[in-house]
Amino acid sequence: MAEELDQTLSAVGPRLRELRRRRETTLADLAEETGISVSTLSRLEAG
Repeated sequence: MAEELDQTLSAVGPRLRELRRRRETTLADLAEETGISVSTLSRLEAG
């Protein structure tokens, strides 16, 4: 179960980046929409 969780969490960053780029949205725009800081979103995307 821990391995599945690790795999899921490691896929979040690349998936977030891909979806954001498809929407042609900046990290700043996404931060404003979600209330999550730019730095946190950046770290999520970087893994």
